Amino acid sequence: RKYFSLAFKKQFGKTPSEFLQKPIV
Repeated sequence: RKYFSLAFKKQFGKTPSEFLQKPIV
């Protein structure tokens, strides 16, 4: 999950949780 989050942040400029405005489960 961590690698996905980092790659996601690189692409979208924010983490998946920030993008969805939800805490990481």
